Amino acid sequence: MHPLFLFKDLSEKSFLYGYSALDDFFGLQTEGFYRVVTEAGLVDLGMLTEQIVFPGEEKVDAIINNLSEEIIIECIDSEFPDLDRVGSFKLPFFKDIKNGSYKDPRGIYPILKKLRGSIKKGIAWDREKDEVEQIFVVESYQALAEAAILLARYKFPLSIQINIENQELLSPLLQRELLTQVLTGFWAETGLSLLMRYGFIETHWPEISSLNSTFHNKEYHPEGNVWEHTLATLPHRKTRELTISLALFLHDLGKPFSIENGGRTFDRHAQIGALRARKFLSNLGFSPTLISSVCFLIQEHMLPAAVAKLPASRVEKVLSSPLFPYLLELYRCDLSSTFQGPQGFYEACQAYRAFLRNKKNPFRNSGGKKLLRLYVD
Repeated sequence: MHPLFLFKDLSEKSFLYGYSALDDFFGLQTEGFYRVVTEAGLVDLGMLTEQIVFPGEEKVDAIINNLSEEIIIECIDSEFPDLDRVGSFKLPFFKDIKNGSYKDPRGIYPILKKLRGSIKKGIAWDREKDEVEQIFVVESYQALAEAAILLARYKFPLSIQINIENQELLSPLLQRELLTQVLTGFWAETGLSLLMRYGFIETHWPEISSLNSTFHNKEYHPEGNVWEHTLATLPHRKTRELTISLALFLHDLGKPFSIENGGRTFDRHAQIGALRARKFLSNLGFSPTLISSVCFLIQEHMLPAAVAKLPASRVEKVLSSPLFPYLLELYRCDLSSTFQGPQGFYEACQAYRAFLRNKKNPFRNSGGKKLLRLYVD
């Protein structure tokens, strides 16, 4: 049973809120986090499930942890229509968890209706046809984070006015929520660009900010620096799954911290990046299983380029990993954002297919060599 069903047992009203309600309206899959506001008190919530915790953060009264999902709960003491004053989300939109009806206290439904068809297809809304924009005043890093989510998930037509007076940093929980929602959006690069442009990444994630001052050889990379290359990989994804999205976001994290060696500009940057990514993700509180998967992809992301040239015995362990298809997707996105063509990706796929075929054949080893003599003798 999905943990949201727990709120149907409450006598008090409970609503999906913010991007969670927008995702539901647009028919998008919410990954990692849900936002809920409820008129129930902390005592009532504590009786819902043993998986609930009370972190004591502002605007986060309780959290329900359910394997890979977290429900962030805010308690309210007023009835609708005063709900438009809860939380800090600038474009409030609600869904009643019990009866399934939507609440639109600020009248944004006409815009949502126009956006609906294009968002399901991952196509940005044509603003030239409908020049309706919402003014979004950004006075804090929290508001900047919310603007980034709206742009990354919905390409929402915002007229953003930046005036950050409240420079209070987001907690690790809220940073994890932000990164998850932005990276799993169709237009993740748009939200990330906003966060970099207005200082969020520099103040919260300085190791990520260093990508913006680390430059590539333009013979291979048209983007110029590592940050721009990172953003350029994201539109090539065939899936917005968090594992592959985090791996793309962090795959070159080691480059600012590596040195030139033997003609290699960023020597061992994959290994260095995996170590730094593990620390970065751990500090934000991502699950150990997810961290291990992402760091495996980062550490091995250079391998697909060479897998067709290496003997199968040297790469058998990596090829046997259930994560190798993810590694191929990472390689394809990485390659697609450079001047190089897709030939290397096709060769890697061919080598992987041959490996799988030979692995199933009891008369050949993983490299395709015949084993018939061994069985006969």
